[in-house]
Amino acid sequence: MDPAGLVRRALASTRNALDILRAGRLGQPYGAPHEVIDQGPHHRLRRYATCARDDGPVALMVPPLMVTSEVYDIDAELSAVVALGRLGVRPFVIDFGAPEREEGGVERTLDDHVVATARCIAYVRSLTGRDVHLCGYSQGGMFAYQAAAFVRSQGVASVVTFGSPVDLHKNLPAVHREATGALLRLLDPITAK
Repeated sequence: MDPAGLVRRALASTRNALDILRAGRLGQPYGAPHEVIDQGPHHRLRRYATCARDDGPVALMVPPLMVTSEVYDIDAELSAVVALGRLGVRPFVIDFGAPEREEGGVERTLDDHVVATARCIAYVRSLTGRDVHLCGYSQGGMFAYQAAAFVRSQGVASVVTFGSPVDLHKNLPAVHREATGALLRLLDPITAK
């Protein structure tokens, strides 16, 4: 890169750093209109007002713990809830909060998040009369898989995940299938059958 380009990049980086220090973010604060329609000991369920239809499909989005639920609604141009609403899909998002800021948050277990997700599936289904398209990102996808299994797919139209492992064998290509199976049986002989 030429020296002038390096200077422009350094100035832009400095402006970004100053914006973060001053405002805590690079852009204007944003959030699509929503309301909390259910709350439990480990979650809040948000219904977004981005879809004009009352009869469209329903998407329940599940975030991972290390990322806030705003991952689905970062900016008007990048918002999943806005894009889905525009397509006639009614978006709902589970908000687990920041574990370090929630009462008892750091003591929560995997079961707590799976049960909260299952509760949200049932709640959204009872509210809308529609089966839920369960969408999870990363660890949220793992919660989605496990909640769908926990409810035996009752009320689940589909499971869509992003960055969530599905096939242990494909995710561990260096490990031979038989070796992986033996390892799983050794770790949990009851469920590995």
